[in-house]
Amino acid sequence: MNMRLNILCVSVSYLVIGIILLLFPNVSLMDLCYALGIVLLMAGIINIAVYFIRGQYVEPERYGFSAGVTCVLIGLFAVLNNQEFTRIFFQILAFCMILDSIVKLQYSMDLLRMKSKKWWIVLLISLMTAGLALAILVYPFKTDRGHDRYAYCILIVDGIVNLATMLYMAHWNKRFRAMQVQAKEEGHEP
Repeated sequence: MNMRLNILCVSVSYLVIGIILLLFPNVSLMDLCYALGIVLLMAGIINIAVYFIRGQYVEPERYGFSAGVTCVLIGLFAVLNNQEFTRIFFQILAFCMILDSIVKLQYSMDLLRMKSKKWWIVLLISLMTAGLALAILVYPFKTDRGHDRYAYCILIVDGIVNLATMLYMAHWNKRFRAMQVQAKEEGHEP
């Protein structure tokens, strides 16, 4: 599966999970984690199947198989050891959001290399979302409910930021390619 589609799926999942848990605080986190485990199992199986069906093994920078295996393993853990998965749900969530922030950091460097004047905005956003996610792990909230609500809000924010960053990257990739074509036609590098 391509990286953009994976990021889109993760971002939409963040939004949906965050909104559901924020608006319906009585939803059982165990049930949600169980459902999430099933979704991860299905996504993993699909990634693995796509890897073999589309012959992605001949494309060196495709990670569909490893992403699929990772999803299957996490999904199995969520389904078979639901209580433990629920107990560490917020740590897993924060870790995933920190990984997203690292991807956004990469995007900021890509934008810098593509000569975008606004690359630094994505850099600041990546640092901000990493800090907000880190707070889920280390900030001593007064109540569990406050901690949970904060995590759900940050999940929603990260989902929105991921989508916005992905759209901006797509715009700049297209623009940069056009600049490269124009520079080639004029006989110099962009």
